[in-house]
Amino acid sequence: MTEHIDPLKPITGSFSYRLEDILKATFLCRKTKPNYKAQSAVNIAVVAFMVLSFCSFVPVYGVTLLSGLRTPSPAFTQLLRIGFVVLLFLAVVAIFSVIGLFAPFTRLQIRRNYQANRQNYEREHELVVDTQALSVNLPDWKTSLGWSQIERLYEYPDGFLVIYGNDQCLVIPKRAFPDEEAMTGFRSLAQEGAGKEITPIQ
Repeated sequence: MTEHIDPLKPITGSFSYRLEDILKATFLCRKTKPNYKAQSAVNIAVVAFMVLSFCSFVPVYGVTLLSGLRTPSPAFTQLLRIGFVVLLFLAVVAIFSVIGLFAPFTRLQIRRNYQANRQNYEREHELVVDTQALSVNLPDWKTSLGWSQIERLYEYPDGFLVIYGNDQCLVIPKRAFPDEEAMTGFRSLAQEGAGKEITPIQ
């Protein structure tokens, strides 16, 4: 039997943010950016360029310094050394950015920010969703998004991501909903109100 969801009845719930909500949302929000794949491709191209430049620079550097045919001037030798160090640094940074070795530093920064604002994150947030808007409220603070402001909607195993404005991200944990019926109602209101499908994301 199909459950009837009253489209005029607001969906309400409450939740507090946990550290894992913020961590998950931060990394998923990056993946939802329209230029994410293009940016990744650019990073890979940069790595390839840096590696090739580095590999070609080393022989030139060595031959120039070790060749007995001509002794390079001190200024030229210093220039080669600076170029070598710069290329090495850029190659390492590019490789780190592509393979995600900076992720632990990002996680550390998120953890520090969470601890600094823990009182606000862990306060009870009230969720109200109706045909006009989606709102997340605290007694002294309110975020209300009209459906026309929402650019994209995503669902992951533990929650929903709402993308609005300049790629700003609002995360709504699934535990905010009191039951499955309320969650189904949210999906219906969100897709109808924003005029967009909810895209699954991992």
